Amino acid sequence: MNPQVILLAAGKSSRTWPIAEKIFFRFFGKTVLEHQIKTLSSAGLTNICIVGNSDNIERIQTITSSIKNIHFTFAVQKNLNEGQRGGILAAADKINHSKPILIVCSNDIVDKSAFVSLLSSAEKSESSVYLVGKKVDNYFPGGYLRVIKKNLVTHIVEKPKPGNEPSNLVTLLIHLYKNPSILIKELQLQKEKDGYEDCLQNIFDSGVPAEAVEYEDFWQAIKYPWHFLDIGMNFLQNIPKSFIHPSVKISKTAILNGSVYISEGVKIYDYAVINGPVFLGKNTVVANHALVRQSHIGENCVIGHTTEIARSIISDYCWTHQNFVGDSIFDKNVSLGAGTRTGNLRLDEREISSFIKGEKVNSQRIKLGSIIGKNVRIGINTSIMPGVKIGSKNFIGAGLVCQNDIIENQFTYEKSKAVSKQNIYETILRKDF
Repeated sequence: MNPQVILLAAGKSSRTWPIAEKIFFRFFGKTVLEHQIKTLSSAGLTNICIVGNSDNIERIQTITSSIKNIHFTFAVQKNLNEGQRGGILAAADKINHSKPILIVCSNDIVDKSAFVSLLSSAEKSESSVYLVGKKVDNYFPGGYLRVIKKNLVTHIVEKPKPGNEPSNLVTLLIHLYKNPSILIKELQLQKEKDGYEDCLQNIFDSGVPAEAVEYEDFWQAIKYPWHFLDIGMNFLQNIPKSFIHPSVKISKTAILNGSVYISEGVKIYDYAVINGPVFLGKNTVVANHALVRQSHIGENCVIGHTTEIARSIISDYCWTHQNFVGDSIFDKNVSLGAGTRTGNLRLDEREISSFIKGEKVNSQRIKLGSIIGKNVRIGINTSIMPGVKIGSKNFIGAGLVCQNDIIENQFTYEKSKAVSKQNIYETILRKDF
């Protein structure tokens, strides 16, 4: 079975601020969108309709133009308030209604095995609809599948209270329809205020057999900015084996441990330490006595003298010097002055919260550093408290303590006045050399 894929990528990335356009964020030199397409194609899914919005569709088309052996079509969702329902309907005239379709959300990062298991189940079973359910051991605040015998789905229960989950299967937006006409007709009948989930419930209630497909491997939805850390660590842990490009220059006194991927043109200087898993992008420099551990460093970066980067995602063209960067995310072109630090642990070691669109959200992480947008300059000896986010195009002065988020296009500095007065030298020091 080779169903047509509808890849939903029209949603705005407002909750991942200051990281804009989450599908274009890069790991290992490729965007999240490219990684998604690679995962789909590795499972034999090569007929893909990508649904974008009016702002990102041209960039999506540019990125996919160089990908071979996949048939792409494109659709634009005009009204983003219609959510997933609107995205699927936008692609309705791009698909063959007599062949199966697979609906995938670009925000859900999964392994190839999710699609392989789904296709295998669809080949063996006579159900009409298939929904991938992530098997969880602990409570997750999402939608749960209510299932009866033979894994048939009767309901999706949204965010039940802990202890009231109808199963241990959290629904992922990876849904296969053997007969797309059932779905399209139901979506067209729905009122604008109704969503895709309402449509699904109507399909369940009508007696169309829908089957849950259990999935136990990696899954991370990109909802908040710190989720990029989890995705980055998954990519790093799946480095198959160490790779060092022949052009790389490594000092004899540098130390490399664990799995590393070191790209073309990288330079690693005296006494630097790289503790894998680590990815170093093209033409990046790791200076004397620097330490990089369990991190992703993009292209054309400088990890300066005595800097430590720990469990972080650093994008292209970032510069550091005598800094500590822990559990942080930097978008492109961020520069830190000497002595600047990112706090990543509360004094009471409790989970760190961050404000998302005015709402305080628990990251469920004990360690979380800074999340910094594109084109930011931060002066020397500035401290950024755990979980603080800094918008793009910011200048932040020296010697500050950043305790709250900073919106885009700000020049933040502290007004201070140095006071000088005559020093009565003899009363302070008894000897004069």
